[in-house]
Amino acid sequence: VNNYMTSTKQSSVSYSYVFPNTPLSMSVALKHSQNSNTGSIDLTLPEFAFNMSRIYPFKRKKAVGKSRFYEKISIAYTMNATNKIRTNDADFFNIPYDSITNGIIHRIPINASFKLFKYTTLTPSFNYNERWYFKRFSKQWNDSENLLETDYASTFARVWDYNASLSWSTTIYGMFNFRKGKVKALRHVFSPNVSFSYGPDFGKEKYKYYGTYSRVMYNNSTGQYDTVSNMYSMFEGLPYGTPNKGGSGTVNITLGNNL
Repeated sequence: VNNYMTSTKQSSVSYSYVFPNTPLSMSVALKHSQNSNTGSIDLTLPEFAFNMSRIYPFKRKKAVGKSRFYEKISIAYTMNATNKIRTNDADFFNIPYDSITNGIIHRIPINASFKLFKYTTLTPSFNYNERWYFKRFSKQWNDSENLLETDYASTFARVWDYNASLSWSTTIYGMFNFRKGKVKALRHVFSPNVSFSYGPDFGKEKYKYYGTYSRVMYNNSTGQYDTVSNMYSMFEGLPYGTPNKGGSGTVNITLGNNL
């Protein structure tokens, strides 16, 4: 009988700070994980976060009269950065480039809420994300070796995306009174909501987030060899992913009833 025991050593240290009298905060962490059986080592050196909680940049410090519509626009900001290393005992002082993944992402959500025609609420939102990567890779099919080759290139890449949404809602109240009986009245609350969201197709060639490689494959249906094109992300495996390809647009209608 063979007995296997997995021994994993983990350690981490972190620090966080909130800037007094501001919406700003930050945190930093260092992490280490090591498997004694396989010799694999995972390092996060470092993991950094900087945050600005929601603010209203156009709001007057001393309001006079009614509030302006632009005073209800809010904005927040988050920045995350990470540098991860995967290696082993034997290569600890000779870490290959493809074992290092790092990146920085900036997230900026912008929201607002406006009264429309006094009794309805219009809520637009816009989200912008920007990733900073320091390498991208390309793929190519090697027919002679019958394998997929991946090549990394050191470069700075801005990988950005955005999405937007808009919702409209209102609440309608109704009351029906009974003159007789134990039930005095019925109260009806009707809450319709219509929302729309949109995200562009970031798989288009102009964004340069995705590449293609070709491979000759045998087609059983036709008995011939066809050239098949395959799409891949140039930033696959990096910490903050790649914007979605295909795009999206949705409309949701919700009717709420409370009797």
